[in-house]
Amino acid sequence: MVRDYDVIVVGAGIAGLMTAARLAMSGKRVAVFERGLIGARSTAGNHGTIHSGALHARDHAEIVPACAEAVELFAAAFPGALVARGAYYFGRAACLAQHAAGWERLGCRFRWASGEELEGLFRRDRSRDLRFALVDDLAMSSRRVVTELLCLCWHLGVDVHPRAAVNDVLVERGEAVGVALSGRGEVTAGEVVLCAGLGLRELAERRSLRLLDSLRPRFDMVAAFKASGLERSIVSLEHGGPVIAPTAGGALLASVHGGAQPLGLPHHRGSVPVVKMFELVERMRFYFRDGLIGYHTGQATMCSRMELDRGGADAWGIEPRSAIVDHGREDGIARLWTLVPGKLSLGFHASRDLASRVLDVPLGLPLPRAPLDRMIEADAIVEPSPFGAGAWGAPAAAARGSAPAPSRAQRASEPA
Repeated sequence: MVRDYDVIVVGAGIAGLMTAARLAMSGKRVAVFERGLIGARSTAGNHGTIHSGALHARDHAEIVPACAEAVELFAAAFPGALVARGAYYFGRAACLAQHAAGWERLGCRFRWASGEELEGLFRRDRSRDLRFALVDDLAMSSRRVVTELLCLCWHLGVDVHPRAAVNDVLVERGEAVGVALSGRGEVTAGEVVLCAGLGLRELAERRSLRLLDSLRPRFDMVAAFKASGLERSIVSLEHGGPVIAPTAGGALLASVHGGAQPLGLPHHRGSVPVVKMFELVERMRFYFRDGLIGYHTGQATMCSRMELDRGGADAWGIEPRSAIVDHGREDGIARLWTLVPGKLSLGFHASRDLASRVLDVPLGLPLPRAPLDRMIEADAIVEPSPFGAGAWGAPAAAARGSAPAPSRAQRASEPA
């Protein structure tokens, strides 16, 4: 039987587009279907932080090596999406010492920083009681990463279909043979890969997949504020402290470290409990100097992600690892795969591992840089920032340019 494609990927987030690109680079005819705009839902609603592993050294040491590799992989593949390199972590002396012991044991790049180095950011009466370390995290425009990945997929011959909802996986004689689209008929393929994020639960229910009971959709608040003088991310290691990151558009994104990320989804995904916004502002005011953040400009949204519970959750119930499910083994449906990428930082590794298993050939981690000649066309079908143009990434006209040059302060002191 002649199939329409060799592989169909359901979901056009970062993991789905990376997977499609890898399969196409290996000579496969690939199609990607996304129910909304490209990069919608989970991808559109995150900080864009590529963690070096330092944040996870205490509770999830197993992902630290992959996170460290991810920093170099994202910086090399998406230089135009890079907003800042390096992040200041802070906390009380005992808290920082505990984390630093893990960094040294696991080989995380960091150096101690003085309060004077962050002068003008923290309230003086707070900074005296804190310690600071500079680690090798990246602040990226996740929207720009998605836009470049879309250009790469097009360049490699991938057919990408936005606003094309997949209602079901077609199965014949114990094998996945394609997908059924909402109001658009059926499309056949030799393999089907589900990278559908929050949409995965609906597809798993239709096929009674065993992973259904292990899926954990979570949501949390991210807020954007106008700010001045923020060149790097600042991360509290104290539970309940603020996490802030610069953006390409000049705003900052903020959330709470260790904030509650309850299971399930709110009635309206974009709605934010007012009390959560008040709590975030109160915590930022506690640490940061007056005038740094325009609190009256704040806008908040709910971001979400899908996790697969495999018994590795931390004290807050968070499971950051990626997971690949072979439904031939789990459910008796051959040639059907699911990818739950976990943290954004694990996108390269998760997509490499999934594509290697589909092809039964070991693949490398790097991806080539995308040609940028279709950036404006791609920008038009990528999910806009929840906070308006420029908040999480440069608009299309600016997107054609190169990465922003590092500031003098950034060049002066990189992690050792």
